[in-house]
Amino acid sequence: VMVQVAQDGSVSVICPKFRCTITADNVPRTLDCGHSACTGCARVFRHAGRKQPYARCAVCGHVTRRQADWNPPINQPLLKIITELGKLTVTTRIGKTSCTSCKGFYEEKEMRICQTMKCNSFRQSLCLQCCVHKHEGHAFIKIQNDIHASFRGNHKRVDHSFSDRRVIDARGEQFAVSATYLSAHSPFFSRLFYGSPVAMVTASFPMDIDPATFADLLDMVYPCKDDDLPYIVNGAYTRKCCDHCTQTAADRLRLALKLELTLAIDRLNRVVEEKEKLEVYESLNDQWAALKKYVLPSITSEWDLERLLARDRQKIDWLKPFTRIGSGYGSTTKEVEPKRLVYHMRSDLPDSRVVRVGDASLLVSASILCLFAPRLVDFFYNEANRFKEDLNWTLCDVDTLRSFLDLISGKKPDEIDARLIDFLKSVGADSVIHNYEIV
Repeated sequence: VMVQVAQDGSVSVICPKFRCTITADNVPRTLDCGHSACTGCARVFRHAGRKQPYARCAVCGHVTRRQADWNPPINQPLLKIITELGKLTVTTRIGKTSCTSCKGFYEEKEMRICQTMKCNSFRQSLCLQCCVHKHEGHAFIKIQNDIHASFRGNHKRVDHSFSDRRVIDARGEQFAVSATYLSAHSPFFSRLFYGSPVAMVTASFPMDIDPATFADLLDMVYPCKDDDLPYIVNGAYTRKCCDHCTQTAADRLRLALKLELTLAIDRLNRVVEEKEKLEVYESLNDQWAALKKYVLPSITSEWDLERLLARDRQKIDWLKPFTRIGSGYGSTTKEVEPKRLVYHMRSDLPDSRVVRVGDASLLVSASILCLFAPRLVDFFYNEANRFKEDLNWTLCDVDTLRSFLDLISGKKPDEIDARLIDFLKSVGADSVIHNYEIV
């Protein structure tokens, strides 16, 4: 007999004559030569005995003379072994994990996975010594808590097959992306892909976004070296990991901000194109400038967004009804006027929300705040994933909220007091705390 291991790890015993499986029902029989055959093969021998008075062993070729009613005895020791083997499952996993850098073997608790995207060892297993000496300053997670595997396990809707792919045309460059995967990372993509039945039918979405910027987005969302997630259709624009480890946690934060601001500009462009849906107060240019003034803070030079605003730079100063106080991803005003403009911002730009802190009003980007503080999702969204209408901010005072907006905008406040630290911890802003080494 032969032992066979299936792909699922199950163990079975095979009869050498017709390759049939020996089980508790198809028990092994002992031939005169000492070898065994299953009951099915022995039955063939018995029926053949009506014409031929012998049976030939499939292993050694020994000829056994027998009568028509010949019934070989059951091989009880082998049957017992087969019963025990049926309870086993073979695994190819070794007890220790190999480090991709030094090639040594270590226990899983001594291994880490590199989370720095621009590192050649991104998402590869590294030992603690290599993490300290060869990847100093990089981000790591424990191998037992693989974020990517956890994401795939917790989001059952994620389908990485081509049935889930959607084509995005970014100024002539076509990208094939996973709709559910991107939607799980950003509310913007959820509205883009699943906002209407028509969008799901066409499965093609043109976006006025620079291809390089959109590729940066995909590098941020997708693991760069994961070959089972290709996102280039025509092959004209390819991006790979760079040769050096240059991207820090702050770089990833800036990339996330750049993404949100770029998509906000795309939303503004689409709103302006639908002129019949907007009431023009003084002029359409005034309203467009007001929207840009609120959605885009004054940090464009740091993240190279001047080119996106160049064609309308002269319109930025037309914002008259608003009094801007502070900076960052929000504008504190004594009163937001006119009211109808705020209504259109809330209906046509669902990402922008007006929150009231005491007697002051603050317009913020809900998705950006939720990106850095996940616990704020319950503040902005209801159970149906719809935006709440009345947002009375009672989580902290105005100064603390403005300091938080400065932090996520890349500007460290002059003073970080205990109230700000308590607020960051209460809303789950771990990335902000880690990025600025706030204790």
